Amino acid sequence: MPEQPLTPTPEQLNTARKTYLRYGNVTDFKNLQGNPMPSFDQLPYVIQCAWCAAVNDSYYSKPLY
Repeated sequence: MPEQPLTPTPEQLNTARKTYLRYGNVTDFKNLQGNPMPSFDQLPYVIQCAWCAAVNDSYYSKPLY
């Protein structure tokens, strides 16, 4: 069973949200299938945490493979 994500700080969530918006700007807010991307706040919590891990070195310290 996967570990539960850490609770991100407001600053980490804000950084993730801004990065998600930058990604959307590049992709015309379309996902891989060409469908509209949901807003960051509509993403499931675990996906928001994944964005936090992707853009905040201090959020998640598990080694990269």
